[in-house]
Amino acid sequence: MSFFIPLDLPEDKYVKAIDILPTNRRVVHHTTISMDPTGTVSRMEEEYIKGKMKGNIDFGTTIGAWASEWRVQPYPEGYARTLPQKADLLLETHFHPT
Repeated sequence: MSFFIPLDLPEDKYVKAIDILPTNRRVVHHTTISMDPTGTVSRMEEEYIKGKMKGNIDFGTTIGAWASEWRVQPYPEGYARTLPQKADLLLETHFHPT
């Protein structure tokens, strides 16, 4: 399942680490986090909501991931990833059957 998160940042940000904290780890199998500075995901989300697009939205540059046994691994000292002001996030999440 895809989750679109519009950020509307006031300026570019620098990301040193990303963490996902699922409420129920028995349900969430894994998640990948992508950023899209182009607005493409936003337009695809609008088409999906209108029923003009079927399936999951899968687009952007992967900037992080989470799985049940993973731990946060920040970038080394002095390094970060740029998250542009106009970027949105897309979480592609897979669930365990319950």
